[in-house]
Amino acid sequence: MSISAFDDWLSMYQQAWMSLDASAACALFCDDAQYFITPFDPPLHGHTELVIYWQGIVTSQQNVKFSYRVLSFDQPVGVAHWSASFVRVKSGKRRELDGMLMAEFDESWRCSIFREWWHSRQMVDDGMAFA
Repeated sequence: MSISAFDDWLSMYQQAWMSLDASAACALFCDDAQYFITPFDPPLHGHTELVIYWQGIVTSQQNVKFSYRVLSFDQPVGVAHWSASFVRVKSGKRRELDGMLMAEFDESWRCSIFREWWHSRQMVDDGMAFA
């Protein structure tokens, strides 16, 4: 895998999130992947838990925007800075996230270990934010 292949993988991750496609997101990960949503919680394990998590995202978000910048790739690990925003379906409030991710890949170029560190804030109607 190369830095451009990592960029392509991130682009597919971006498309999966923005289109709220749990199946497309799951396809980016190996069958027994570990997905750490935060550094303090135990990881999700495998496709079944990933699909459940992503389906929760699909039903709770709309108008998703996602961007990223590759910071590093040293086979088999890539690091990227990312940002996202979306509207919560139930509240109608816009949420912004800023984060880092580290993805480790297997020999088939599917992610085997995924770690995120992020912070979020909710936007209010006048464009101001609060944590």
